[in-house]
Amino acid sequence: MNNQNGSQLAAFFVLAALVLFTLGSHVLKVLPLAGTNMLLIKSGKIVVDSNHAQITHGDEATQALNCISQYAPFKAFRQPIKGSKDAWHLLCQYPYDEAGTNVFDVIVEELEEGVFRLKTTFRPQDGTLQAIEQWLLRKNVQQVSAPTLPFPVQFLP
Repeated sequence: MNNQNGSQLAAFFVLAALVLFTLGSHVLKVLPLAGTNMLLIKSGKIVVDSNHAQITHGDEATQALNCISQYAPFKAFRQPIKGSKDAWHLLCQYPYDEAGTNVFDVIVEELEEGVFRLKTTFRPQDGTLQAIEQWLLRKNVQQVSAPTLPFPVQFLP
């Protein structure tokens, strides 16, 4: 394959991934991006079936859930957990500032396609992106392509 054909093929796969990414809002799809080891995760609904986050982290949990339900995460990471479902770390920032503070980590696990269960949510460390990324790297996470839509939050009785 010559270089021009390779470039056209790569452009096609990127376009195809973007089309898949934008189709069908609020549907979870985890797809490998062609030619990369990155994953693409689409928005889905987050169900809250316990008050762990609220009891443990108080107002930060409320702020984080408000953030994720109003704004799309700007970064996402997958954390493999041996013998269990992977954890997904969805980073949301509100209000936005250039210094990268007020960053929340919303940690979820996939229940079924398009539905995540909230594990916990809080503002890690000092709430700066740099501190959070260092903390996540120690957890052996893999960065994935962040969703472009907010996650509606549904509280279960």
